[in-house]
Amino acid sequence: MRKKLFAAAMAVLMLFALCVPGGFAANAKAIPIRFHKAGGGQFIYCNNPEAVTKTDLSSTDNPSPTYLMKNEDLGPDNYSVFFCFYNFAGFDIEPDVEFTSENGAVIKINSIGYYTPQGVEFWDCLGAWPDYLGVNIRSLAGNEQHVAFAGAKNVPAEFSLNSGENDWASRYLYNYEALKPEATFNMLIDFTIVSGRADVNFAALKHTKTLGDRSSHDPNAAPGKYVRDNTVKGIDKETLPIVETDIQICIDKDTPNGEPVPAEVFNQYHPEGSVTPFWTTNINPSRDEYMVSKNTAAGSDMLSLTYEDDSKLAYYGRSVPQSQRDNVWQMDLYHFDTAGYDPSLPWTADEHVPNAFTSETLDKNNPPNPNFQFNLGNFGVTNRYRLAIENRDSIPRTLNYYIKSSCTSNIVIARDKDGTMLNPFTLEPENPFAISKEITWGEQTDACMFSAEVGPGETKEYVLDVILPTNNFGGQANSIRIDTVKHLQPREYSPFPSYMQTQTNKDVFFTGAETMKWENGALLRFDEDAAVWNEVILPETTRTLFEAESNHISLVKTGAGYAARFCGWDDFGNSIMNKNRKNTVYFLDSSMNVTGQKTFPDYIFGFLSDGKTLYVQSDKVYRTDNLETFEPVEETPVWNGKYLLVKKGSTFYERKEEKDIPIVFEGQTPKEIFSTDGVFYYKKSWQTSLTDKNTENILSVSPDGVNWTDIALPSNFLELLKVSRVGDRLFVSTKFEQFSFDVPTQAGLVRVQLNGELLSFLTQSKISQDRTMVPIRLFFEKLGASVGWNGATGTVTAEKGGRSIELNIGSKTAFADGVAVEMDVAPYIENDKTMVPMRFISEQLGCTVDWDENTKTAAVDAIF
Repeated sequence: MRKKLFAAAMAVLMLFALCVPGGFAANAKAIPIRFHKAGGGQFIYCNNPEAVTKTDLSSTDNPSPTYLMKNEDLGPDNYSVFFCFYNFAGFDIEPDVEFTSENGAVIKINSIGYYTPQGVEFWDCLGAWPDYLGVNIRSLAGNEQHVAFAGAKNVPAEFSLNSGENDWASRYLYNYEALKPEATFNMLIDFTIVSGRADVNFAALKHTKTLGDRSSHDPNAAPGKYVRDNTVKGIDKETLPIVETDIQICIDKDTPNGEPVPAEVFNQYHPEGSVTPFWTTNINPSRDEYMVSKNTAAGSDMLSLTYEDDSKLAYYGRSVPQSQRDNVWQMDLYHFDTAGYDPSLPWTADEHVPNAFTSETLDKNNPPNPNFQFNLGNFGVTNRYRLAIENRDSIPRTLNYYIKSSCTSNIVIARDKDGTMLNPFTLEPENPFAISKEITWGEQTDACMFSAEVGPGETKEYVLDVILPTNNFGGQANSIRIDTVKHLQPREYSPFPSYMQTQTNKDVFFTGAETMKWENGALLRFDEDAAVWNEVILPETTRTLFEAESNHISLVKTGAGYAARFCGWDDFGNSIMNKNRKNTVYFLDSSMNVTGQKTFPDYIFGFLSDGKTLYVQSDKVYRTDNLETFEPVEETPVWNGKYLLVKKGSTFYERKEEKDIPIVFEGQTPKEIFSTDGVFYYKKSWQTSLTDKNTENILSVSPDGVNWTDIALPSNFLELLKVSRVGDRLFVSTKFEQFSFDVPTQAGLVRVQLNGELLSFLTQSKISQDRTMVPIRLFFEKLGASVGWNGATGTVTAEKGGRSIELNIGSKTAFADGVAVEMDVAPYIENDKTMVPMRFISEQLGCTVDWDENTKTAAVDAIF
């Protein structure tokens, strides 16, 4: 969480002074950095408490229902809302913003964005920003792209509230979903109170069967207290979340290349200004204990939030006069972040004033205790730079703007002086989009985020919007460097998807014997014959156990009934905050009654059962045949309902009656194999970034783990999320689009087992004219035969143990040790592979061949 890692952010910031190359141009005129509020409306921010628990809910099942924050009696104006927290309630909850009015109001939602991290994405929730800003975003690292969804829930939308009525922001979101335990979200809203007056209240509710059901909300819930946990909430009534500054750069022949242009910052430690090679934004210089922040932080980019809360009155010392007490928390650079009295404060308990005023000027050699300063990061606030660049040199020169940070994914939008959005590489209005900086954990990076070339004698003007999304770390170094080259170079990206598609079958899972899903809190089983979903009636105790997070409960079929676990973090990888939670498997009988449970040392990333053995993947893989004794094993199992594969080391095996048969892949062995109902699959080839233009997206699928079929998907950056099967269709879900294919079958396919190894050919072995045809290369190599090929004559030769055979493409006549022999079927070419009759060549080279009709397996034994 951000507050827990603040010290790490400060340590990173301390390094900035050590890492600026070449110092800075001391003879250049320093750029004054003074931000001012842009105005235009009001900003409402709520990230407090940062970790919401079940005691913070407005649901009626909370003994003391409470809002997270109330903003009462707001009048006509423009407003921007930023809302986020982490879910520490232990079950799914729904964050929402309530609009209500005592005497009636008309409200217009201009834009709205909502996002929870998908898979191994970081916690910045960049996906909320395109819908809120109306722009598309690509990361410079090429690992993320997000597209604005037009027409979501008819936004913009205007609605009227009669006296006592309310409405909820979630109704206007196309991608609204409940928040998983220990996950985060961003909800961003731009709205206007057109007429009347309204309350805008922030709430968290326990998720029930129906998403968006507000019947359990208590409208008389408490207003919501300020919680001192290094996060803030409140309203800035003077401005929308935008601060601005003008930067004028004059370049001449004496302006050095590559060195930072000096900046002059003005903060409470340097009211007369401090010249520095860079300026720091998104940080309170008093909260950071390192001197570098006090010397470089702009300070003026911080907004001032206020929040009315009567609980503040309880913290005043006994000797503080009533006239000096108020119920307003001031969250800015000039007030202490204190609630109750702490003995390390420089006054007595009787004199204690919570959130007391500090000073507009401070001594950097005697700064206040950083533990009692607000952790202000200005998250979500746009730092707008109005750039005017004049080139008095005789050659073209380029202004390059850099951001240095580690745990930030700043959004940067380039515009012309009139506000038209530009392409960040060409600085032309064609194909405009925003870029974001890559998050690098534990390692600061210096990234060029804007480059503008200015010809001799020219003056160019741009508007640069820089945004630090919520859930990032505060503190970033900004610098401008002049050069003769553009440091932000164009790159090729996958095209943006035209829309964001809501995925079907999102909650479908395979039990190892059945296909199931959760829907509105009910467990459904798919009937293959009737092609319908039927509800599975759960006992009351089981339903109660699972209902709060039913969309994240997966089941597998065991010999005794079922096993169930929480699966909501399966694809989070190292992003899971507390791996020692949600680590219990529940055992159920065939009627879904809970009969027992087993807790493992770590989060359970997966489990499967072949009906006899249950495998659980936690800190290691465990197996059990009796649901009581769990034995750790050095293998990774995969089960598709018919075949069980296990990976040991880098080799996959087919396990059959406790016998492991190795699978030999022609070409590259998969690193990981996954499964769904009747299907194994893996990414044979896949684009790993938006700039990976030369890689195909190929998903290889197989009904048995031996015979594989390649499925080619569009050559875009797709980000595979899930493969599921419903009926006879296979659904391949990617981040922005879903694809559907027929489920592969084993009809006409043959399995070849040679000397105890299953051979997985790039071109599948198959039956042709009642004969098994195999590709020659892998088969002959595993047979121990030397292979020859004459492309001019289409002749294949093989030698083994003093015996030889010669075959010709298209001819049924073969030569065994020089003697002509007639075959039933002629060799042929398929997919550039030479296919030959397996039994004929095997027997001619002294091998024995057995055929298993049940498994369609030809077993070849060779004597070496």
